[in-house]
Amino acid sequence: MFLCKWFKFLTESSLVDLGVELIVYLRTSPEVAWTRVKEQAFHSVKEEQVASLEQFQKLHDLHEKWLMTPHSNVPSKVLV
Repeated sequence: MFLCKWFKFLTESSLVDLGVELIVYLRTSPEVAWTRVKEQAFHSVKEEQVASLEQFQKLHDLHEKWLMTPHSNVPSKVLV
């Protein structure tokens, strides 16, 4: 609920400029990202649950579609 109020404030307020000049896309394969997160969770003090490789693949596919498709709805230049 609290995050929803912040989101509404940020997107509807004229006091905040959310304009984007550049998107930096740190591109890596879902397998590499998943392995890195698993290793980090293994070495952390408290046990963390890591999303599945399938979830990482879906997120990767969404970013690829959004940022790498010509004429997609990207609000600025993309640096890969």
